[in-house]
Amino acid sequence: MKKRTTPSLATALFLLLGTPAMAGPGHDHGFGGHDHAAESVQDSHGHAHDGHFAGKAGDFASTKDALAALKATLSEADTAVQSGDLAAMDALYPRIEAAGAYIHDYAKAASPDVADRFHTSIDQMMAVFAEMHDASHGSDQAAAKRLLKKANGAVMLVENFLPASDRAQ
Repeated sequence: MKKRTTPSLATALFLLLGTPAMAGPGHDHGFGGHDHAAESVQDSHGHAHDGHFAGKAGDFASTKDALAALKATLSEADTAVQSGDLAAMDALYPRIEAAGAYIHDYAKAASPDVADRFHTSIDQMMAVFAEMHDASHGSDQAAAKRLLKKANGAVMLVENFLPASDRAQ
């Protein structure tokens, strides 16, 4: 019996450790214990960040406004990438990040049934934004195009989990 229990426990532990955690509303959503009151820090590119996101979440009046701003800025980034101006993407990134931060901090899922998937989608969206920002520092226009397409898809996924009244037009 003991031989059987040990492999079963090991298997269960392996499965639990390999499964991503999904936090409910009001819990940590995977950003590594960030401190909202942290002082300014610099990322690997020398950009100043406030320990959470570069933009202030309070810059938007509503989730709908943040989402509309996010889509407009991603459209500007698309124009920049199509013309080969990756430096412009770097300049747009703080606006993208600020809108994402607002959505991360204030948006609510359409229903409690989708809340976990909603928060996971927001985390994935923010990760794509960070990857896209890193690509803007390189000379790889193909990677920037791919990541921008991925970012737009991530935004659409997040938007699908929002109540209809919070979706951008």
